[in-house]
Amino acid sequence: MPKDPHEGVVKLSEKMLAAVAKDWQEMIGIELQIERDGSAIPGGTAELAGKLGGTCLAVETQITGDLQGPVHIVFSRPLVARVVGAMVMLPEGAIEEKEKNGLEDSDLEAFQEMANLLCGSCNNLFQELGRNVRVSQAVEDLQVHEGELTKEGMLPEGELVGVPVTFRNEGREFSGMQVFTAKLAERIPKKVPVK
Repeated sequence: MPKDPHEGVVKLSEKMLAAVAKDWQEMIGIELQIERDGSAIPGGTAELAGKLGGTCLAVETQITGDLQGPVHIVFSRPLVARVVGAMVMLPEGAIEEKEKNGLEDSDLEAFQEMANLLCGSCNNLFQELGRNVRVSQAVEDLQVHEGELTKEGMLPEGELVGVPVTFRNEGREFSGMQVFTAKLAERIPKKVPVK
């Protein structure tokens, strides 16, 4: 069986998202299990959008250091509603309302804070792995976009590599994806060190 040409991207993505889930549980008490949904998907925005569907939130930032380029972590709107709800301690009914009807500007601002924590979690991982790589937390780099993945500005143009995942929380499943430009994905080593 041939090896996945994006094996390093998949392994790095799994490690990054696991670090985020662990930190979010410690910080706001939301428990997330993460499971990869198959192999990496190379292609453009349309191919990646076909895997997720629906309204999403994409956290956009930059990786700097030995690897450089944009990275996006995409979450389904219902999952973001759960994360924001846990952060601001909303009752279950209010969270379900946000899942169905959408998020308000204040929810997006709260999720921007969670995105900042997400970058910090990834940076701690890179430090533990002894890698000269950082995920930017700078205001000009860290953006949160809401909409369909095919909406202009949600993802970079050109060839991409997406790693689809399923987030599990309280018996429910939510879709997500980590997205790298193909150029950045090519530079990620096939073997991600474990310490």
